[in-house]
Formats: sequence, C-alpha cells, structure tokens
Amino acid sequence: MMRSSKPAFTRQRVAPALAMRWGRLLLGLSLLLVAAACSTTPANIGVGLPGVDPTTGAYLVDTLTLRTSTVLRDSVITSNSNYLLVGRYVDPQLGTITARSYCALDFPALVPTELGVTPELERALRVSPVDALAADKLLVLLESEQAVRDCKPDLAAIARLPWQGVIVTARGQEVDFVSRFFAPAVGVDEDPVTGSAHCSLIPYWSRRLAKRMLTAQQLSARGGQLRCRLEGDRVSIAGRAVTVMRGQLLL
Repeated sequence: MMRSSKPAFTRQRVAPALAMRWGRLLLGLSLLLVAAACSTTPANIGVGLPGVDPTTGAYLVDTLTLRTSTVLRDSVITSNSNYLLVGRYVDPQLGTITARSYCALDFPALVPTELGVTPELERALRVSPVDALAADKLLVLLESEQAVRDCKPDLAAIARLPWQGVIVTARGQEVDFVSRFFAPAVGVDEDPVTGSAHCSLIPYWSRRLAKRMLTAQQLSARGGQLRCRLEGDRVSIAGRAVTVMRGQLLL
C-alpha cells in the first residue's frame, strides 16, 4: 500500500507545478506574438483587407481610432480629472443637480450641401420632404417629428439611390432634433442609433438653430438619446455610458 500511495502523492504535487510552468510559458509566447503583431505605422493598419467594397462603396477597415472622453449630463468634461462626479447633489443655490456618466466620441464634421427634392426621392420615402441635402449620406428634412416617426419608406427604392443611406430628420419636440437612418443597400434596413449620421446632422442643425451644443434623439424601435457638440471641423457625440463587461486580468 505504501508503494501505491507514494506515486499518487507525488503526482498530486508535481502536476500543479508542471501546469504552472506550462501556463507561464504559454503566456509568455502569447505576449510575444501580440507584441510582434502590433504595428506603430498607421499605413499598416488594415493590411490584407479590401479597400472598398465594389458593391456598396463602403470602406472596410479592421481598426478605427476615436478620441473618447467621459462627460457628465451637464456636459462637464471629466477625462482629465481625478474624480468622476455622478449621482445627485442638492446645492443650496442651484437646487438639485443630477450628473450621469456619458461616453463621448469625436468624429469629423461632414457638412451637407444643398441637393433639392426629386420625384424619385419622394416616391422612395413615401412622404413629401421639405428639403434634401447630401454629404456621404442623403439628409432629408421632414416637416415634423411625427412625420419622422411615421415615415415608412420603400426600402427597395431607397437601396437604389446613389447614397450609403438616407437620414430623415426634423425639429424635435423635447430635443433639438430627431432623426432616423435607413441603409438597405448595405444590409441595414434601419439602424438603431447612428453616430456617422450625426456627423452631418450636427453641423446642419447647429447652423439652423444657431447653437453649438445640441440634444438629439434617434427614433428607431430601440431608440437612443445623444448629446452633441460642434467643435470647428469636428463633432462630439455623447451617449449614456453603460458597463457591458467587468473582469480581471492576472499576469
């Protein structure tokens, strides 16, 4: 019995130590491969991917670089601060102040230019637009928020238009402007919340309303509210910051 128990005891002690050594070796090799795969040259990003889809004309990339920051509901930027103030505070002079965290993305502003309404566009949207402009996407002004909500376009006709997608927008009742975005040509009948559409919406509505800071709502089935700001040739698009994953990495 002693001879049979001793090997079992030895295996129980040696196996964890062996597994730990292998684990460290594999971790080292993984880190080496990651370091070797990284590139500091911007021109090397996206190597091996086609540049432009011949069907949709959409650029295909594997990496996007965005400047991000965390802002408060009252638009106070806190990225460079040691503290993030969230919650509710009762100020003796200002009253109750509510601060909620937002994540802000920085994009280039795409100023739309006048295009005009065509019969083809009216038939595709099944509504009478007030105006139509274009940048990388078609931006169509409707008469009211309700018209944006009720819009039921002919998606097949929308897909035949020579644009990546169609934005419909109007002055909002409780926010500065509302919108929806349809892109059936690239396989998206209606996008829930579209950052790239707001690259044109923000400079357009900023000019119309004569203000740099705007509130917006995309009226898709899921919907989303945004806080927007025009900063020269850039736009800042902020939405509620939601934690989707939390974990620990032990090295």
